[in-house]
Amino acid sequence: MKFQLRKYLGTTDKDQFPASLQPVFKRAIQLEWLTIAYLISVVIFLYFVMANSQVVKAVFVEDLVSLFPSVAFLIASRFFNKSPSYDFPYGYHKAFTVAFIAGAIALLMLGLFILIDSVIELVKAEAIVIEDTEIFGQQVWMGWVMVLALIYSLIPAYLIGKRKLPLSRQLHIKVLYVDAKMQRADWMASAAGIIGIIGIRLGIWWADPVVAIFIAASIVKDGLYQVKASMFDLMEEIPKTMDDRSPHPLLIELTKIFLNEDWVSDVHIRMREHGLVFFGDVFIIPKYEENLIENIQKAYEKARGLDWKIQDLVIQPVKSLPNPNVTYQENHP
Repeated sequence: MKFQLRKYLGTTDKDQFPASLQPVFKRAIQLEWLTIAYLISVVIFLYFVMANSQVVKAVFVEDLVSLFPSVAFLIASRFFNKSPSYDFPYGYHKAFTVAFIAGAIALLMLGLFILIDSVIELVKAEAIVIEDTEIFGQQVWMGWVMVLALIYSLIPAYLIGKRKLPLSRQLHIKVLYVDAKMQRADWMASAAGIIGIIGIRLGIWWADPVVAIFIAASIVKDGLYQVKASMFDLMEEIPKTMDDRSPHPLLIELTKIFLNEDWVSDVHIRMREHGLVFFGDVFIIPKYEENLIENIQKAYEKARGLDWKIQDLVIQPVKSLPNPNVTYQENHP
């Protein structure tokens, strides 16, 4: 029986991206490898210069945790494209969902760690002293070395994060979007860290932990939002735009395709996000049953051709619609 069931597998395409997006996906992979190499170098640099600065410590931990989304993306990219199997008839697309969850939780945990640690340092009210160090026979304030390290961590994070955002939208890969957000948090943290170090130089001892708290609060906010979005993905919420603020436009377009068929009286579509692609059930009330199978097949092919993200649909003719008041309309909230 198991061998017979295997004949009916293969409801998903092996090549997930159309030819036009294959180079985009390759660029995303290259950017992630570049991110990992750059972050490792930043973490090493910051480790040797952070001394007792709370804000540099915050940036160090942030850059360390920032490795998680990149690593998760690269691991998922090795599995998501595998052909469906007996145990996984829908394929392995949700590898990116798992990576999305891991990245979101890492972002939240990072923010909470920095926030708690920085608040403790602020409550201690201990003045932070950054000593001089000898470089090439010259006495140099260690704070300037820290600023140099933060500038080194700031510029690549800004440029790489800016490159990742449009790629994440084109590919509809949310862990890549989270990673771009992480890069944004990185460069903002570095910029704020520079302010904190200069504050210490000016004698404002509390500038260091206060700036670190500001960094942490921003990261926690992003982390909470992304964790919520990743959990909703796991619960098979309807497909959303990359920022999770509204239903994906494809839902309305797909509904229009079926409503515009002259043999369709009414339709209800139930879609779910499966990693970076969509699966759905289409319930149709036909006006007549003549050539019904042929009409369903033509509508199926037209719907699949609407966008590469529509991976598979099950079209079911019915006498009445399930949940008729829940559908995708132009004014959907």
